[in-house]
Amino acid sequence: MKYAETWILAKLRNRKFFSFEEARAAVRETLEELNSREIKSRKGWTRKKAFLEEEAPFLKPLPKEPYEPATWLPEQKVGHDYLVSDGINKYSVPFDLIGQQVAIKRPGSW
Repeated sequence: MKYAETWILAKLRNRKFFSFEEARAAVRETLEELNSREIKSRKGWTRKKAFLEEEAPFLKPLPKEPYEPATWLPEQKVGHDYLVSDGINKYSVPFDLIGQQVAIKRPGSW
């Protein structure tokens, strides 16, 4: 990634762009040029060919649901005050859960 970024920026450093669309198009063209160059250590191979033949077959589609890091805390009994705690915050729950065991899902960013 760093090589590609450096190569593209070096190639475009003296050009002036008057819109984001124009800059994006130039980056796209330069990236295509980089991906079509022969790899020095592998004669007859380009970055594009290496990707298509060696990496692309292993790619899988992204899941429909976005990944959401989280921690599930041990189940705890809901008290008569309708509250459960994750150790940081207290949450009120529906009254019909009083006396039942509930699990708390804490977002992963905590």
